[in-house]
Amino acid sequence: MPGLAAKPILDLGIAVVDESIVTACIPRITALGYAYREYRGADQGHFFDLGPEHQLTHYLHLLRIGDPGWWNYLRFRDYLRAHPVARDAYQQLKQDLATEYAADRASYSAAKATFIQHILAADSSAANR
Repeated sequence: MPGLAAKPILDLGIAVVDESIVTACIPRITALGYAYREYRGADQGHFFDLGPEHQLTHYLHLLRIGDPGWWNYLRFRDYLRAHPVARDAYQQLKQDLATEYAADRASYSAAKATFIQHILAADSSAANR
């Protein structure tokens, strides 16, 4: 995301047409060295990570193109691109949370969820006008 500071982890999203493709992709992705962390629901899809636990380098979400999570990822990205003030607020939040939860990745992610849901709700409101 241009203009947004980030942790040194590449976060990838892949959308596929149906579950049969997901089933075929899982062993191929793990063969590349990714650890499969199970299905996390239609909002996060099938989750993988790469790298040693103390220094992960990649996250990968494999979702069906019809899953709400896929469209939420795209809507959130597009909203931040179109609204620099929101992008900057998100960056500040991420920096604050990275300090507060430096050793607790799960709490860091959970703490961002309220902001993300607020942006998605604002995007939905604007689309309905």
